[in-house]
Amino acid sequence: MSNAIPTEINPKGYGHILDMLEDAVATYGDKPAYTSILQTFTYAQFGQMVDDFSSYLASLKGLEPGDRVMVQMPNLMAAPVTFLSIWKAGFVPVPANPLYTAREIRNVIEDSGAKAIIAFRSATFTDETLAGTGILHRVAVARTDCHPAPKKWIVDLALQLRKTPPLGDLPTGAVGFREAMKRGRGLPTPNVERASDQLALLQYTGGTTGTPKGVMLTQANIISNAMQNLAHAPNSFEYGTETMVGCLPMYHIMPLYAHILLPFAIGAHTLLIADPRNNATFIAALKSTPFTIFVGIHTLFNNLLGDEAFRELDFSKLKFSTSGGMALPKATAERWQEVTGAPVTEGYGLSETSPVLTANPLEAIQLGTVGTKLPLTEIRIIKDDGSEAGVEEPGELQARGPQVMRGYWNRPDATAEVMTDDSFFKTGDVAVIQKDGYYRIVDRIKDLINVSGFNVFPAEIEDVLAGLDGVLECGVVGVIGDDDIEQVKVCVVRDPDSAAKVDADDVVAFAKANLAAYKVPKIVDFIDELPKSAVGKILRRELR
Repeated sequence: MSNAIPTEINPKGYGHILDMLEDAVATYGDKPAYTSILQTFTYAQFGQMVDDFSSYLASLKGLEPGDRVMVQMPNLMAAPVTFLSIWKAGFVPVPANPLYTAREIRNVIEDSGAKAIIAFRSATFTDETLAGTGILHRVAVARTDCHPAPKKWIVDLALQLRKTPPLGDLPTGAVGFREAMKRGRGLPTPNVERASDQLALLQYTGGTTGTPKGVMLTQANIISNAMQNLAHAPNSFEYGTETMVGCLPMYHIMPLYAHILLPFAIGAHTLLIADPRNNATFIAALKSTPFTIFVGIHTLFNNLLGDEAFRELDFSKLKFSTSGGMALPKATAERWQEVTGAPVTEGYGLSETSPVLTANPLEAIQLGTVGTKLPLTEIRIIKDDGSEAGVEEPGELQARGPQVMRGYWNRPDATAEVMTDDSFFKTGDVAVIQKDGYYRIVDRIKDLINVSGFNVFPAEIEDVLAGLDGVLECGVVGVIGDDDIEQVKVCVVRDPDSAAKVDADDVVAFAKANLAAYKVPKIVDFIDELPKSAVGKILRRELR
């Protein structure tokens, strides 16, 4: 839990995310920074919008440096502008999933003590949702608030003709984002204290399984991790020329890194995708803008691979794709590489580690692994008896480094549960280290299935069955049988584009051919789709 940014990975001496922004604007001012809904914005234009909106935020009564501001919106141009503006005004962003219900929104507001909210005009951004909370100021975001006129009017008309869902009503007292930027223009630009030990982000995690916990990430945590990633992949990027696909929603630390920090560091152009679940508009955006780097997760890759229009895209400019957030089955990675003609790398990390701990070097990718540890990252594998595991021995992965969080917001007991006396973070993930130093994530400890004393990891079975022709995806859980013994259950989604029409016998036979007998599913169910969290992770509890 360091408060300093190691100098050996920070050649430009960044001490704050705003240093990265200002350097990017000065270096790449006339180059494209973002494209959002048919409009491209340069780094200079982006910097001006941040100046305007941060000036507005800093003028709000009742807000003091260090106060929390909730951010809830899809990947519109307003999203990166909002995060940078909050930092520039001296506040702390609290990102929230745009799909959250009113109850979930209130929970995060109350726990974080947020005093302002900047949110997309949706069905949940209402007076009823915010009633009784400590929110003092409300800013409402529309899809094209950053677009200049007359382009804004043209795009708005096109969206209307496309029957895009209408915007929700403005909550009482809310100011539109476009109006807020206008009000900020001409006001004094904020000049707040910058320090690497300042709280930079309150990232909520665990909300789908219980009481959400706010992960406290400092400026040092976030910048260190960005610099660690660059040091780990020194030859992967051409500065000032890359175009990245920004399709992962920025309410999570991984896309905040991939769609804000990394692009700033390398002067990349990011193509923002507001709704990655809408294949038609997603693929149309990809078709219009040649892209060189694609950042995604397993479920997103799977979804796109099943769409013929995606498979017919021109991938000639694509250099590589990278996956994180959840395990990437080897079969999916191989198919993605086959379709795109470019390698796919996988890494590993968590919200608590800003987020990356390990990554596959582009020049030495090993599919099925999460790569090697980042510079200045210490990792150990601890067995059930507390001893350190050897090569190929499974145990809990524990990590220490400058990217490890300060702790959980107002949860010292929860922090103590995951931090060791020597400052290692206990990830809760079972992993092994190979002889060559590459790591494999076996599964989550809590997802472990105990079959007559044998440990069975759902992810292993899912990875194997992903290679069966006719299976689009599957989820594995443990259920208690009539004999009170836990057994393996798999829920399978058939691939509608495959000629193979798999049945339960096919699944069991394939499992028997590739897995030990105790790992073979006893129950095979076929379902239309897997229940998933907002970030695409399988909700195993709903499969039981």
